[in-house]
Amino acid sequence: MAAKTWEQDFRFPAIQASIRRLRAEQLQDPLLCEASWCVPVSQKPAVGWTPGRITLLCLIFGFALLGGGAWLASLAEKQQAAPHSSWLLAAGVCSSLSGMLLFFIPSQLDRQIVRCLIGQRADHLCVTSPSQKLLCSELSHADRANVKISIDGDDHVLILADPDKGELLMEGTAARYRIRSQDVSLVAPFQIMNYVGVEITCRIDDETTLNFALARVSMLTELIAQLPLLFFLRSWVKNPLLDVCRQTLQTGEAE
Repeated sequence: MAAKTWEQDFRFPAIQASIRRLRAEQLQDPLLCEASWCVPVSQKPAVGWTPGRITLLCLIFGFALLGGGAWLASLAEKQQAAPHSSWLLAAGVCSSLSGMLLFFIPSQLDRQIVRCLIGQRADHLCVTSPSQKLLCSELSHADRANVKISIDGDDHVLILADPDKGELLMEGTAARYRIRSQDVSLVAPFQIMNYVGVEITCRIDDETTLNFALARVSMLTELIAQLPLLFFLRSWVKNPLLDVCRQTLQTGEAE
């Protein structure tokens, strides 16, 4: 599972180094700091509602609605002669369709969900660059041996990529990040299970680096995993996070 305290989190050394720099420069707002940094927004990595918990809630209600729809349909079948059987069947169909819809809401509306959870910080990103589309991604440990799939995850972030400044500005449900191209030593493809994205290593200070992964679920990758006969579709799998990060951070590591 994701770390329950910052001391157990893989970002903790980077957080300590970032806070030391902010204190040394006497800055209250990290956005005024012209360096790469990572600072927390709460006392713990996962506080209150998270995209993972919202997804779990949608799944629970989705299964409940599917079960209710099946029950109403069976009830309508048993009472075919009754005048209200058609209404029962219609209600069952609506319930089942609503349940299936809930399964897709978290993945299709992830950007809107994260933006609502982040609030004013997300609004600031939009004001900073109104013409730039914000990306949404999960942020996790880049070491595949230490990546844990959990409800909360390590973080969910909105990403503002600014190629002109050569930086990524990310606002997350757990922490805030600025990644500058001059501090980046690695931008490489990242994949684990059905998650596809990019691995980044960034220098925070002379003694501290932050190594992390940005990734999203690829439905095509999951389909190929479930149906190996579709292996020829692997070339169709896109990795927009990798493309955007390479363009923004001006790196071109070979895949």
